[in-house]
Amino acid sequence: MKKNSSRILISATSSNVGKTLFTSSLLEVLKFANTHSFKCGPDYIDPMYHEVVLGIPSKNLDPFFMDEDMLKASFLEDAGDINIIEGCMGLYDGLGVTKECSTYDVAKKLESPIVLLVDASKAGYSIVAQIKGFLALDEDSLIKGVILNRISEGYYKKLAPVIEKECNVKPLGYIPTLKNAAFESRHLGLMSVEENNAKEIISAVSAVIKETVDVDGILEIAESAKPLIGGKTLSDYVERASLDKRPLIAIAKDEAFNFLYKDNITVLAMCGVDIEYFSPIHDKKIPSKASAMIIPGGYPELYAKELEENKSMMEDIREKIEDGMPVLAECGGFMYLCEGISV
Repeated sequence: MKKNSSRILISATSSNVGKTLFTSSLLEVLKFANTHSFKCGPDYIDPMYHEVVLGIPSKNLDPFFMDEDMLKASFLEDAGDINIIEGCMGLYDGLGVTKECSTYDVAKKLESPIVLLVDASKAGYSIVAQIKGFLALDEDSLIKGVILNRISEGYYKKLAPVIEKECNVKPLGYIPTLKNAAFESRHLGLMSVEENNAKEIISAVSAVIKETVDVDGILEIAESAKPLIGGKTLSDYVERASLDKRPLIAIAKDEAFNFLYKDNITVLAMCGVDIEYFSPIHDKKIPSKASAMIIPGGYPELYAKELEENKSMMEDIREKIEDGMPVLAECGGFMYLCEGISV
């Protein structure tokens, strides 16, 4: 499989630099086109911010679970005309103190150019040293541009030509410090899309970056990516079962349970099963034709009252499990099956 899809990876020097807010706002600017989004690594929450903008699921690209061929196959399976990949943590942060399974590892395997987001709020000329350090570890010369976050227009105009001269990398603009325009976090990462008023914040920030960021320059870099060649498709990795009929798997999906990876659902369907979603909050019972059940992770503790009040759903799930129905309950889903949740 060969695809001429343009692609660019948005990374940063560390966590909490503003990758998800910038990526989501960039997607808002580019959603007029056939734009698709991806997220590096094991992350359920950040892709939800992409989805609230584009209206289609974002996809995870995890080099820990996928070898290079499968990573390419997964990407190509859902690539659009423009593809924005959001990194995780800092660019080179991988397993332990290595670059293995890092954002850079994904960029290297997908031959994707990188734009580096830098927090410029508490530094001056030291920003040049920081950028030089990241460029020094870039053995494949993938970093093609930098964007400075949390900096004034005046100081950016002074610093940008210095960066371009001394680092030989293109400054692509800046994001000023914006009041009431940040995503709050908790122990698992960002708070949910609804809690963070994501739509309103993304709309506001996208209006700003249209003026302060060289979006055309980002697209030029994305379009400069070489055609990506993959020898396999995702379906090549699936072992299909010989079934007399397609069993139905009921999957919980609502405000409380939504930590799902698109590829996992796709592969289940490829294996020969049908999928039907249900809500432990809003529905009375699980789908009647279900042969098995998946209750994924999420934040059931935030919806404990609503879940507790839906007695008919809890009774139905309890009866199905006691009757021997296979169930996979992960993290928050497992918490839901316990006797109680302390909040």
